[in-house]
Amino acid sequence: MIHYLKNHESHLHFTGLHAHAGSQVLDAESIAAYMKMALEQANEIYQKWQLPVEKINIGGGWGVNYFPNQKKLNLDHLADILMLILSQQRFRSMLGKTRLIIEPGRYLIAEIGIYAAKVLYRKKNSDREFAIVDGGMHHNYVLAGGMGQVIRRNFEMDILHQKKSLEMQRSRFKITIAGKLCTPQDILAVDYESQAEALPGDIVVFFNCGAYGLTASPNSFLSHNKPGEIFISKKLV
Repeated sequence: MIHYLKNHESHLHFTGLHAHAGSQVLDAESIAAYMKMALEQANEIYQKWQLPVEKINIGGGWGVNYFPNQKKLNLDHLADILMLILSQQRFRSMLGKTRLIIEPGRYLIAEIGIYAAKVLYRKKNSDREFAIVDGGMHHNYVLAGGMGQVIRRNFEMDILHQKKSLEMQRSRFKITIAGKLCTPQDILAVDYESQAEALPGDIVVFFNCGAYGLTASPNSFLSHNKPGEIFISKKLV
């Protein structure tokens, strides 16, 4: 490919590289490793082919703690490793006029979004107790296992109970949260353990929904209404 570019420089302009190794990576050393690989490839192009590397997009993929018991990405450790990599002499001459780009979009905004849905009614089959809510996967497809999830796990979540159950603290209740769409895929959480029954009027709250929420969901599914959106801004002093 580089040989082809060199032979057609009159009408092709090489500007740089774009690397993306994966998504939801929570290990700082893994992120640094693929960033280093991108820098090495760019440096090889610069040294071997004498092509200026104007920009290197080292992608995103920084993980978010969607699920319980996940270990948070250590940004301080990542920064330390990257500083060591970027300080290497072999990269300095290439990076003098190179623009480094990262794409940590999900990491920056996932934690600031919450998705809430109200329990409409309860139902039961031979295996599970269900709480049907007034939302569903058309509002937040990721909750229903969309966007490439292989192993289904519940998001960090909570249930805001209108009335305190007498059995609160003494029992654990398992409830599966389902949306109101006519598809078996519309399951938002499976066998979630709660300290009280989820009853009509209770609010189910899902955390870390600031990224890949409404705009990444089939929100016009069978012409159902879109959810209301509330923005809360806080002035930083």
